[in-house]
Amino acid sequence: MRRSFLWALLGVAAAAVVLLGRPSVHGVTPPSPSRHPLSPPAAVPAGPLGSVSSPASLRNVFQYLDEPAAPAASLLPPLAASPPPALQPSPSPAVRLVGLVRRGDRLRAALWIAGEVVVLAAGEEAEGYHLLSVSEDQGVRLRAPSGEDLTLPPPGE
Repeated sequence: MRRSFLWALLGVAAAAVVLLGRPSVHGVTPPSPSRHPLSPPAAVPAGPLGSVSSPASLRNVFQYLDEPAAPAASLLPPLAASPPPALQPSPSPAVRLVGLVRRGDRLRAALWIAGEVVVLAAGEEAEGYHLLSVSEDQGVRLRAPSGEDLTLPPPGE
């Protein structure tokens, strides 16, 4: 068994040598004998390790040697830089329901009004907002300083 495996491996290696030595049948010419594709470059730029004298001396590793180099300058005209539009803050509501607070048997609403958090019970007022009703299921109803009635849903909805 071991001997037949070795003979098979030797046959595969011989076939690979034969196939790799033949010129390609797809129209691609084999590399010229003067420069082997795996040979090192002819000249290495002098200088400290890692330094490059000019970007033009670098070779693009993703481009074939027989292709002409792409032009360095862009064919598109430069775009005029326009300043980005100023970001406008979205109008935030003047009042928000932050949460509900139960003190004893009385339910109160924690409201954010004009940058402050206030806790109000039904019938109380702050910053011109009058709290009409508080409910865990319905949220809160309040009257704005303009006289408009607002309904704020319970937190989490």
